[in-house]
Amino acid sequence: MKIKIPKFNGTAITCLLLVSVGAFFRFNDFQKLVIFYGDLSRDFLTTYKIIHFHELVWHGPNVSVAWALLSPIYHYLWLPFYLLSNWHPLTQQVTAGLLSLVALTVLFIITKKMWGVKTAIAAGLIYASSAVVIRENIIGTNPSFVPIGTFLLIWSLVNVLEGKDKFFPLLMAALGWIISFHASTFFIIPPLIVVFLIYRPQIGKRYVFWAAIIFLFLDVIPYGIQEKKHGLYNLVTLYNFFFDRKASSLQTVGFLESILNFGAIVWGTPAVVLLPTIGKVGVLKHLVNTAFWLGLALSWKNFKKLSLPTKTVVALFPLYLLTFGLALKFGTTDRPNWWFGNVVFPLTAINAAILLSKIRNRVLLAVLLIVIISSNLISLREFAADQTFGRYAQEKEIAQQVLTNANSANFNLKYIYKGVDENGAQGPFAYLFWYFDQPRFSDKYFRWLNWQKPPADFPLYLVFQETSPSGKEAWLNKYVDRNIEIIKKTNFYEIYKAE
Repeated sequence: MKIKIPKFNGTAITCLLLVSVGAFFRFNDFQKLVIFYGDLSRDFLTTYKIIHFHELVWHGPNVSVAWALLSPIYHYLWLPFYLLSNWHPLTQQVTAGLLSLVALTVLFIITKKMWGVKTAIAAGLIYASSAVVIRENIIGTNPSFVPIGTFLLIWSLVNVLEGKDKFFPLLMAALGWIISFHASTFFIIPPLIVVFLIYRPQIGKRYVFWAAIIFLFLDVIPYGIQEKKHGLYNLVTLYNFFFDRKASSLQTVGFLESILNFGAIVWGTPAVVLLPTIGKVGVLKHLVNTAFWLGLALSWKNFKKLSLPTKTVVALFPLYLLTFGLALKFGTTDRPNWWFGNVVFPLTAINAAILLSKIRNRVLLAVLLIVIISSNLISLREFAADQTFGRYAQEKEIAQQVLTNANSANFNLKYIYKGVDENGAQGPFAYLFWYFDQPRFSDKYFRWLNWQKPPADFPLYLVFQETSPSGKEAWLNKYVDRNIEIIKKTNFYEIYKAE
């Protein structure tokens, strides 16, 4: 009798291994890595109101730069996940982490189709292990939805340019998806127009029709309803931001100064994505950045000889950055590159993989990938060990300490970080109190989530973090008429009670 040996799908196994690496990097020490901040309590409250108070939401989250509004579909997407988790505080971060693994799978599949397994493995390992990518992936707010759309946009664009017009609806779906969730993705539209004008792909009417329907329901209708409900808020806000000098402080920044500042941010991105620990050392950081941008420049030198997928990615990267840099003003080099990272970080991973795959010596390639993975693992460990402002594990511990001490009584709380009262911490702590208090899900904390402070005569808990002894003493002296006792003291925080 012949024994049948099962055939293993090498691509599936490789992809599974990459996803396993990505899962380890994201979910090991997960509670110490995730930051629990005001946007999450805002999203929870908005979603909770839809279900329990039947309040329909007609606006999306604010954009942190111009304070415009994103698509309202954002809040409805969280509904099934919150219901499945029974409103757990880590719902959005865990979901975001799982979505990032789906994005990693999509990245591997499309890079393998376009450039081969060698490039796919390199791109997958970079995206699976990059500390800055992971921190963005598991942040749990609107940027978490973008990477999947970014990868699908690149793949569908290449297929459309190759004459496969059936991918045009997918291209418009991917574009509509990403511009629903992050303002930086709007700047991909001008480069797409430029690429289409150059290649002039022929697209059948039925595919144009379905693409229009998808974009209509995904973006035009949601944004249109939002504008109607809120008095053209986005149009007015964006006009003021870009054209009204009084409304936008960045308008005073000169054009050349802004471009130079933006250039410095972009120049440093490869080291941030690929080798964060080495990137801290000045000379090595510049070597990494120089190698990346020089490799990209050499690709442009031989542009006509490149494959269509490579041409598309190599061209899209600088065109997107150019559009972004020209459209906005950058008053400092400290402006975070993660604001446009939802497009740039995936493109950096793909471009770096294309460059690495040109290395013929497999031992050298393996060594470089090991160095990249190790550098990012060290960076994540350092980040997890540094339990400072906003880490979920620490805030959960503080919330449970306060709840235990309060013993179901009413109370108030101040969170003092570096000597300053962080009012924005009220929302996250109120969410934690609401979730972990007994009986479960008491609505008494909703006044905090709605920015309504409890009465001043309630017992007050003061939480200090990274506050000097003199700063702490100044705060405690404000409550000398109360009985003050220390509840908990650790290396990272101190809790006092004044009643």
